[in-house]
Amino acid sequence: WDVVAVKLVARLGRNSETATTCAYSPDGRFLISASEDCTMKIWAAILGKELAQTSVASGTWLNCVGFSGDNSRLAGGSSDCSIKIFDSATLDVIATMTAHVRALSALAFSPVDNNILASASEDSTVRIWNISEKACMHVLSDHRDSVGCVVFSPDGTRLASASDDFSVIVWNVKRGVAEMTLGGHSSIVRTVAWSPNNQLTATAGREGGISL
Repeated sequence: WDVVAVKLVARLGRNSETATTCAYSPDGRFLISASEDCTMKIWAAILGKELAQTSVASGTWLNCVGFSGDNSRLAGGSSDCSIKIFDSATLDVIATMTAHVRALSALAFSPVDNNILASASEDSTVRIWNISEKACMHVLSDHRDSVGCVVFSPDGTRLASASDDFSVIVWNVKRGVAEMTLGGHSSIVRTVAWSPNNQLTATAGREGGISL
């Protein structure tokens, strides 16, 4: 969509099953999408042309996807509880990391370190990973229900997570500890966003409220 003119620019084909997620590359040139038909596709964002497609394991699909800041890697959070790291040029799987015990719901690369990835799951935990070492650095387990959104602060020092337990928690990325818990919602918190100056977060809840 062109959000200035409020008009549809292109329809990027169709999947045989529900499309689950999509994400732009940081430079805006590419779009990645995934579907319950067990496929992941890369598109030329401006042309709306499919460039490549790959399949994940039969019977599983990606619930969330994202590009690293340098566009070199893709991360996909799977319904089978694993995280798959793909080479964005070839779509080959270069790493698989498993630790969550329920389906993945959100992923985010650090904006300052392409080796650092955060994952969120229906198992109520958030994990911070070192991709090069295929290692979980921190398990963040203060939430009491499914976590549906994780977002790094622009400077990469903090991570915010939004949960079905009606809260948002702000974590210290290096230490792996909670710095604060943000309330104010009376229902599931769907999403959280950081201001460019790292000082404010905006949160949106299913009850219709938006909080700063």
